Amino acid sequence: MAAEAMEDIAEVYADRSVRSVFVYVREAHPAENLPPHASMEHEARTRAPVP
Repeated sequence: MAAEAMEDIAEVYADRSVRSVFVYVREAHPAENLPPHASMEHEARTRAPVP
């Protein structure tokens, strides 16, 4: 998941006074017949495979 990768990057640069922020913007329409995601975990469980 992207959040884990961002945490890894933040850890690498923590001693260099670099700050990072991860902002998740919910998709307006994740799919035609699906409701919006309730959480990042829900999004990860329902994500379609990338071809």
